[in-house]
Amino acid sequence: MPLSDVSLDGIRWRNDGKDLELKIRMHSSYKDFPKHLNLVAEWATNLKIDLDWGARHIGTLLSWGFDLSKDESGVYNVMFDFGGSPGGSISFKCNEISINT
Repeated sequence: MPLSDVSLDGIRWRNDGKDLELKIRMHSSYKDFPKHLNLVAEWATNLKIDLDWGARHIGTLLSWGFDLSKDESGVYNVMFDFGGSPGGSISFKCNEISINT
């Protein structure tokens, strides 16, 4: 599933702070996908939010790149790169990941 060129509309903790939910709005060019998705990361750790809106950027986060990998111990590494809309990234680790509509 393509998760670059999507808007991140929200982030929240669920399940007593164990799981991280990201609300994603798909770009209109992704006709085969629902317009809104929830990416749920179970047992999320190592959350790093490094964003700089600066003086010129307003509005939601538009992703430029997305990386999902699984290390040898079975932990997922997730990273959204915003490449200037605004500048920065959001990354975390989790035990399981799912996408719900």
